[in-house]
Amino acid sequence: MVLKPALLEHSENPPELWSELAQGNWLQAQANDILKPVWPRVFGYHLVTYGGLAGKLETQNSHIRHQFSVGTHADAQVRADGVAWPFAESSLDAIACVAMLEFESDPHRLLREFSHSLIADGHLILVGMNPLSPAVLPGLWRGGKHAYPWRGRYFTRARVLDWLAVLNYEVTTCEYFAPTWLLPNGEPPGWGITRMANYVPQMGSMYLIVARKREHAVRPIQHSVRKVAVNGLKLANYSQKGIAKKHSSS
Repeated sequence: MVLKPALLEHSENPPELWSELAQGNWLQAQANDILKPVWPRVFGYHLVTYGGLAGKLETQNSHIRHQFSVGTHADAQVRADGVAWPFAESSLDAIACVAMLEFESDPHRLLREFSHSLIADGHLILVGMNPLSPAVLPGLWRGGKHAYPWRGRYFTRARVLDWLAVLNYEVTTCEYFAPTWLLPNGEPPGWGITRMANYVPQMGSMYLIVARKREHAVRPIQHSVRKVAVNGLKLANYSQKGIAKKHSSS
């Protein structure tokens, strides 16, 4: 996984199971822990988890009862991808997406599709891989770029935030988590990198962004100019008092 242009001709096949990632089971547990306080703040009727990894999240703390998974993975309840997003405008209350922007041919288009289908004040929950962490290093080794998650592309958290700003989202949560070297042996990280992450949050191998879709109504500017009538003709920029004085003096 390296820094590349956002727009590509073809998409990469995303991971369907957390176990396909280096230290995947540990990363899944870290994602569930950081999302625990998020789910109770998400309300509505329809929650979509997009992609195989998001479909395995523990979402039972959410107040949204109608929850279903969307993607091209085998156990998706709705088979669809970001190019042919099947939901109507303002039909969803929340969307959760984990490590899917990294494998899309046009990640900004996917975010636009999300925005189109979310209601006003709907929630978008994004979990992605952090290119500023030491977790990128194993992907530079021979053969590493062909394994998950390094076979995708990195997008910095700041870049994703810029995309969301263009789409008029208000970010409510933004943080790094899961500091690790992502070593292939699957062992959890040592205390050293965990302690460093307390001082340098960018050591986290993943980031979390929670954003709300905002829609601002356009209101016409109301002018305070009063128009008065003299002999049936309306005059601008004159007050009734001024006209009365003029007539009395004459």
